[in-house]
Amino acid sequence: MRSRSVLPALCVTGALAFCGWLFAAVLQAPLPPQPTATPQRTDARAPSEPAPVLTDSPVVAERSLAPRLAAPLASPPTKAVDDDGEPVAQGEGGPKVRVVRGEPAAAVPNAIVYFVAVDVGRGRQARHGHPVPEFEWPETFGERIEADDEGIAQLPTSEQPYLCAVRSGDEFGFDRVPPRDHTRAIALARDETVTLVTRYGGEEPATEVPVAIVQGFVGAGEGRAVWTGTTDRRGRAVVRHFQLVRENRQGAQPPEHFAATAAVPGATAKAFTGRPAPAEAIELSVPPLGSVRLTVVDHRGEPVLSRATVGLRGVVQPKFADQQTLALPARLVQPSAEKPPGSAPVVLAWQGVGGSVSAYARFPLDRQPVHAAAAPGPKTPSATADVQVPLRPDQLVVAGRFALADGTPIEHAVVNAALWNQANELWTTNLDSVREGCFDLVTTPTNDVETFLELRLDAKNAPPAVRNALPEGDPGLRLGARVRVPQLRARSRIELGVVTLAPLPALVTGYVLDDLGVPVVDADVHVQQEDPQAPKDRDPWRMLSLFRTRSAGDGSFRIDGFMPPGKLRVRADTDLHFADSVPLHAQGQDVRIRIERNGILRGRILLPEWLPDGAATLTMRPLDETLRQRNTRSIELSRRRGGRFTVEPLRMGRYDALVTVRNLRDPVAVLPDVFVQPGESRDARLQPLDLRAAVHRYRLRAIDQGGMPLAVDGPILARVTTPDGKPADLTFRWQKGAAELIVASHVANFTFFGRGHQTVRTLLAAGDSDVVLPATRPAVVTIPGLRALLGPYRKVRISAVLIGDTGLPANLQGTDQRNGERFAFARWDLGRSSGAWLGAGDTVEIPLMQDGRYEILLRPHATDSEQSPQREMSLGRHALRVDSWTPVRVPIDALAVSRLVQQLDAQWLAQRQQQAGAGRGR
Repeated sequence: MRSRSVLPALCVTGALAFCGWLFAAVLQAPLPPQPTATPQRTDARAPSEPAPVLTDSPVVAERSLAPRLAAPLASPPTKAVDDDGEPVAQGEGGPKVRVVRGEPAAAVPNAIVYFVAVDVGRGRQARHGHPVPEFEWPETFGERIEADDEGIAQLPTSEQPYLCAVRSGDEFGFDRVPPRDHTRAIALARDETVTLVTRYGGEEPATEVPVAIVQGFVGAGEGRAVWTGTTDRRGRAVVRHFQLVRENRQGAQPPEHFAATAAVPGATAKAFTGRPAPAEAIELSVPPLGSVRLTVVDHRGEPVLSRATVGLRGVVQPKFADQQTLALPARLVQPSAEKPPGSAPVVLAWQGVGGSVSAYARFPLDRQPVHAAAAPGPKTPSATADVQVPLRPDQLVVAGRFALADGTPIEHAVVNAALWNQANELWTTNLDSVREGCFDLVTTPTNDVETFLELRLDAKNAPPAVRNALPEGDPGLRLGARVRVPQLRARSRIELGVVTLAPLPALVTGYVLDDLGVPVVDADVHVQQEDPQAPKDRDPWRMLSLFRTRSAGDGSFRIDGFMPPGKLRVRADTDLHFADSVPLHAQGQDVRIRIERNGILRGRILLPEWLPDGAATLTMRPLDETLRQRNTRSIELSRRRGGRFTVEPLRMGRYDALVTVRNLRDPVAVLPDVFVQPGESRDARLQPLDLRAAVHRYRLRAIDQGGMPLAVDGPILARVTTPDGKPADLTFRWQKGAAELIVASHVANFTFFGRGHQTVRTLLAAGDSDVVLPATRPAVVTIPGLRALLGPYRKVRISAVLIGDTGLPANLQGTDQRNGERFAFARWDLGRSSGAWLGAGDTVEIPLMQDGRYEILLRPHATDSEQSPQREMSLGRHALRVDSWTPVRVPIDALAVSRLVQQLDAQWLAQRQQQAGAGRGR
């Protein structure tokens, strides 16, 4: 009896506890946000568009405003991987979030933490009515918890990263939190909101009108729309978390400007201070707007059924009412829409009132758009102007009606089509059927007297009404037809009548097997046609788009259709096999296609931590020299993932594995005879290959004799000994007095060059070194009487070219080991030539790098401009010395110099007369 009295009490207590828990959960659940426009980052991926409804009702190109979802969702466990696809080590618990503020960071107790797993947020976003930026996903799609007194919130265990938003009062923070067991600090900052209010003429709210916020930086050209949205029924749009919407550049923030505008023709933009965001609403005035209804018609005025892109051009872009603060994006207003199949017009909303409009249409098979003549736009607010877009005179229409053999119309289907002449496939497209199976196609004429259409429709992709009318049987059934088309003439309409799509005969059947005879699943199998007109350096085989399928689970395949003309073959390929093919000779041929499995070599190469990623390359070179051009494979190496690498695809065989470093002539490691077999291969020598001691780094600094840095640019020649004992020269370079060199030797002989400095040769060991480049005094050359012969204003260059061998290459070139940039040096940088401009007198100072015998060259210009014609004359060979105070006297032949000047002046005069004559001709 006593137990019976306790049971009802326990039930009542349990019910009260459950109600209390439910009430607390309701209080803690995030409230659904108000139906305002959602901020959209322009770099965010837009959700996939819904499939168009094939209808003859008018299509209105407007933006709908969908309410937000706010259902708390838990994240299902998935396999956690890092950026390289490697598994992420999981701790015993989930990650923790620590909410902080200020500098130094102080914990924020009792802050609200919203979180959602990335995959869950992505799935909810895909089903959402409009784009939501990632930093709103936690509040919109996720769950919420409260941080403890130390600002820490424990998240559930997950194998996917979390997106987390934290809030406390008027502060907000956001970050991506990895799934491992750790604590991630998220800093709070002032939460900023921008509110836009749009009105017609400053009074009536402008509802469901597109609006945008543009941010621009001084000196960076036109601005960028960082947010776009649509106003609600009150004409308002709220931009939440504006501090995350605007662009924040790294380093010093350049001067910037912000502007808000309605994204409609003729709107008025308004500048505002965007850092921080204004507390008051930004009032925007919207001009009177109507709509334009576009109908695409053929040459007889009948509506065109095929798809098209339609729009208006030359619309009035938004402008600033006062002084313009930044250039608005040129394509901020884009009145365009996709016309679905059918005769229904396309309505473009938000168009200006009281002007004219210029419409266009673009069809899938024609890159050149159709432009209609200017027509009156909407005359009054909310009015709709009807505008027709006729085809160009050089276009034509091919029309017909699809049906099954029993007469059932094939409605609302997408039929693959290819146009052929007697030898080749000309183009491919899709034909969309509408009511009663009607379709049409807009194209341009060809020079062929007769063509034919190849048509394909997979039964599994056909509308339900069509599938129900087909006899039960093969689920992979393909319907099709080959239809004769008369000559395509401009301004014509070719009626094909009823086009019956029936089951096609088998063109080729067979199996795809690998090198072990195992069936290959999901191989790409297609028919190819040889092009006898293809250039010799190009593959003559081209794929026929409608003759293609994939192999089944047992490796079998079937390609349906009628035999195409020309020389044919059937080719099979996958990502894990090498493609192969067999000839196709007859209708219904049965074949076997053997495709060899790819060889995949995996290993690990350890590189010095200072070696730039990509500076080292692994090359797999076949031992057979006849196969090297076709089968050699190379990959760049890096230290990521501990130096692990994968080389694929590789043909089965024996290879030399060569590890090379940029700008080094010889490999730093050679592994001979690496055997690669189909499938995965591993060589013990690559598990791992340690190259951390195979290369050495030299970091050099150029200094003068006083120890001060020199900002020199020029070549550096390194002479090293190759593994076979022969000397080899490597080219590096100074960059503003610094150089980083990587060679395979711990000591090397260097030759350093620098304009105006002595050429220095020295032996250095790997590591950091200072290189002293002594400055040189230029050689003084006197040419008596030269300036008097040439006149006081003529530009004159005196050059000195070194005679004889210096023991150095004639030119040097190399590759920057850090970024792969190619560089080269001419003889001026190597001290083989130099020069200087002649002043008002007869003496010139020519900077040199070394003593020697030089040829002195006179190079006068026609005028005082370096752009005027120039001639050259040798003044003989003379010994010049570095750091010599004694001038070298160079005699001249006055008569020869005078003839040179006369020829130069005659050339300049003829050039001027020719230019004057060309000007009069224009």
